[in-house]
Amino acid sequence: MDEIVIRLARTLACHERLRILSLLVTEGELTATSIGQRLDLAKNALSGHLAKLATVGLIKRRRSGGWLYCAAESPYGASTLSGRTVAALREWFADPKATMQCCGVHELRNSSSDKLTRRLHEVVFDAATAFTDLRRLQILRYLARRAETTPETFCSTLKMSPWAVIRHTDKLVRRGYLTRAEGEGAERYRLAREFKTPIHTRLWKIVQGTWQEQLRSS
Repeated sequence: MDEIVIRLARTLACHERLRILSLLVTEGELTATSIGQRLDLAKNALSGHLAKLATVGLIKRRRSGGWLYCAAESPYGASTLSGRTVAALREWFADPKATMQCCGVHELRNSSSDKLTRRLHEVVFDAATAFTDLRRLQILRYLARRAETTPETFCSTLKMSPWAVIRHTDKLVRRGYLTRAEGEGAERYRLAREFKTPIHTRLWKIVQGTWQEQLRSS
């Protein structure tokens, strides 16, 4: 299941694919040709992006009369990882201004729609990249079951090198998922009590829900 989470997160962690998803949310079902024209994307690049979005279930494609139509829907169902993610994306991208205000960003209230959307994409990108590596998922899952732990515990329990622990915990701290503190002469890590934005929180809950489903089915 972690491999599926990673593939979906890596698909989201691309500004061009976020532009495609935003367009499909605001405009509804569009042909691939129309998407390419609206976003000024070359045919080969667009084809690759659409294939990746479809593979992880973030868009649904259908052919009719020689045209390829795409929609921001999951073909795998609303309760799946991709279905829950698409539902979140539709909420965020339908009204970028309201979403960014919920994220505590108010200085953009008079900004253009394009600027708001780009800022929103940056937040989604930042949140998604916390889940693009197996070792970061292992760290997050370990801390989800414990109050706090040390870098040495990560090394011994998760079989990571000290350098890998430093690199991945630093990334998770920068993305607001972990906090680092000194305690009893050693660094200690714990999940943040409050994540950076509601978008970060929503993606965490989607991933955590996937882990819980996996445990129930095992």
